[in-house]
Amino acid sequence: MKKQFFSIVMVLALVIVAGTAMAQTSLTPYAGGTYSYTISGIDDVARTRTARVFIDNGGIDATPSMTVASKYVVSSSSLTVTASANYYDVALPVNTTTFDFSVAYNALMATGAYQLYVVVYDGADTQCSNFMYRDITVTANNFDLAVATSFTTTCQTINPSPLTNIVASTGQSTIFTYTITKTGGDNTDDWSFDFDIPTTTSALDINDITGLSAAITTGLGTNSVAITGTITSGNYNVKVTNDDAGVNASVVTITVTVPTTTGANDAPFAATASAATIYVNQSLVTSIATETNAGNNAATATMKNLPSIGSFTAN
Repeated sequence: MKKQFFSIVMVLALVIVAGTAMAQTSLTPYAGGTYSYTISGIDDVARTRTARVFIDNGGIDATPSMTVASKYVVSSSSLTVTASANYYDVALPVNTTTFDFSVAYNALMATGAYQLYVVVYDGADTQCSNFMYRDITVTANNFDLAVATSFTTTCQTINPSPLTNIVASTGQSTIFTYTITKTGGDNTDDWSFDFDIPTTTSALDINDITGLSAAITTGLGTNSVAITGTITSGNYNVKVTNDDAGVNASVVTITVTVPTTTGANDAPFAATASAATIYVNQSLVTSIATETNAGNNAATATMKNLPSIGSFTAN
């Protein structure tokens, strides 16, 4: 086959178009992502052609040697694609000068350098062919979560303008936030994490969390967030869902409400994010990603002691 590539006279151009992984290019695809490619400049003589598409890492000779199974899938929205053991054939109708195809890289495909080949044959005759390839580097869908809080230490909230003969702390609550930021990885995929925060602290048995909610910083598409769990357990799961093909939200803000309590010790609320998961192409429920830094997954917000006042008597 190596001696037969000169036989068809044509000009091929392989155009790279970003697919689902918008932060990553189609030349550096994420394992688990789907990316689009275009072949143009095929001669328009009145003959059918066959385009053979495959990925290889065995040297530049356009001879497929890597088994397709469980590594990648080639598809086309308008043309017939036939799968074989180590390549895909795309049937090109008469006068086809351009065709589009997509490659879905398996989530468990080994990372590293490959070549993406397109070999064009004269119809079903595999004796005469021309080819083109692009170097690609499959990268791991790794990411990092970082947890921050709106304060590290603060006084509890009091009413700055209470009614006469009412203690300023009466009926008040301290509201604070934790921000969980995801960086890296495929920014269109759904993602989730476990969020743990103690309902009460060991140093303070009367300052209990009474409210907890989650919100997202919207991405470039339609996104939503769901939080499940109970205040009494202090254990939650937070999932950020991408409802279209746009960029998913990458920041979750968790708002916590704690009633103002007087006469108690300082109250440190230590929160931790764990079990971070990416859902490839919004469908898989198994994590294939590795969090790159677990050392920034915790933050503590401490509310300081607030003095008590019982009554104010006019003598």
